[in-house]
Amino acid sequence: MAILTFYPVFYGIWLSFTDADQTHLGEQVWVGLDNFVQVFTASGFLRVTLFTLVWTVVNVAAHIGLGLLLAIMLNSKHIRGRTAYRTVLLLPWAIPSYISVLVWRGMLEPAGLVNDLLGTDLNLLNDPTGAKALVIMVNIWLGIPFMMMSLSGALQALPRDMYEAAELDGVSAWDCFRHLTLPNLKPALVPLSLLGFIWTFNMFNVIYLMTDGGPDLWFGEPGSTDILITYVYDVAFRDGAYGVAAAWSVVIFAMLVA
Repeated sequence: MAILTFYPVFYGIWLSFTDADQTHLGEQVWVGLDNFVQVFTASGFLRVTLFTLVWTVVNVAAHIGLGLLLAIMLNSKHIRGRTAYRTVLLLPWAIPSYISVLVWRGMLEPAGLVNDLLGTDLNLLNDPTGAKALVIMVNIWLGIPFMMMSLSGALQALPRDMYEAAELDGVSAWDCFRHLTLPNLKPALVPLSLLGFIWTFNMFNVIYLMTDGGPDLWFGEPGSTDILITYVYDVAFRDGAYGVAAAWSVVIFAMLVA
């Protein structure tokens, strides 16, 4: 297990200091920090890094916020049919993500269901701003069920007697949430937020299948919706620059650890 875990990591780090590419994969030459210089001086470095951070923060905030809201609603004794609602809300998580993303892409195409229903001819996936909004929306839709279920379990583990005491004392629902629910959910919210940050930061499927990093794709440059992980894929398998891609991967790892 240690070999399977650590060997690829150390091999990738070593590769980042070589000139490995699709023509020199077996005859790498040590180039020192040249690949890292190329990473940090790349014209698209700041742009793709900034969108990666925006993508991650917006998604995680929405996952936590909406997931917590739905968990509280489904945990309320005043709502009937909670099992049915929970089943419906779990569907995005139950369906394989690549199938869901491809269905969304098909619906959002110019000849897709959305344009048919609206009677329009929009091509938002070909618009930089529209494409960014859509990939974020789809990833939020995919990520909410996991957070909802995780936080629902945490809510059910909270002692009911404190809520009964608060109800007898006439504490409002908002004050009950602020002073009872939120503080007691902190042990669950912190690790879930960290896990969500790591997952979303490296979420390859949604970007790759929805837009392939586009629009505005140019050779050697990140597209409008590229995040770091999808751009590294392009550097490695389209440009064939394995050493530079490994350097990008080391930088991504350092960002996550930091």
